Amino acid sequence: MNEPEAVRRILLDAADRYLRNPDRTSEVKGVRDLVTETDRMLGSFLAEQLPTVRSDALVTGEDLPPATGPSATGPAVTGDTEPPRWRWRLDPVDGTVNFARGLPWYSVCVTLEQDERTRLAVVLDVERGRLITATAGGGTVRHAADPTHPTDAGGPGEPIRVVRRKVSASLVSVMLTPKMSLGARAATLRLIDHLLEHTQGVRILVSQALEAVLLAQGQLDAVVTLESSGGWTRSASMLFASEAGGRVTELHDTTGGRSGFLLSADEDFAHWLGSWCAGHGITPVARLKG
Repeated sequence: MNEPEAVRRILLDAADRYLRNPDRTSEVKGVRDLVTETDRMLGSFLAEQLPTVRSDALVTGEDLPPATGPSATGPAVTGDTEPPRWRWRLDPVDGTVNFARGLPWYSVCVTLEQDERTRLAVVLDVERGRLITATAGGGTVRHAADPTHPTDAGGPGEPIRVVRRKVSASLVSVMLTPKMSLGARAATLRLIDHLLEHTQGVRILVSQALEAVLLAQGQLDAVVTLESSGGWTRSASMLFASEAGGRVTELHDTTGGRSGFLLSADEDFAHWLGSWCAGHGITPVARLKG
């Protein structure tokens, strides 16, 4: 069994155990953010299972307890001081506030990196019953996700690609949360006003990996965040977009010291939005695939 299939089966097993009748009990974490019991249970389960796929990789993730590094006797989690060659990154529930409120915009995201380069990303879109996999150089593919039939995680899957549309017909997802700095929030509100003047509309979903998957499937045309923090799903999101034929542009705020990114279906949208960013103290830098 190859690594993508093994990860997909682990995610289906996790969904069967913890997401059929999920525990949405939550408590406050940080700045008006939440963590649920399901975050913790899913995270612990994935941290135990991922070393069975690749035991030499450090396992890191949101809401995991600290540890020191790869171990032959058990899973390793956050707390390393030097970058390991291989690393698992996981976000047990990407979109925890949505999940806790019963809103359908969340996912489970697992990423595998080698020497800080993203090699594999898998997202379980629980509410729509889909598994999406991106591999470096191998494209982005979609599988049906049925926890009662984990063997469905095998096979080649259905390749998915971005859909290119004019700016005026585009639908854009924008990140806006209380965790963002005041400057980033203000810049994002200016950006939203600009987008509403020229596009078909704006959505605020706050589930970064899921948004990237919606872009890869042609349901969104761009995903924008002017201030990216945490990093648990950032590399996965970039891989989903680029392997589906999209474009990745890093955004660097020269005045506020912030950094974010733009995922877009094509170069024309990236150039159009990049021009607005450049006029507002944000430098767009195209990121080469891989």
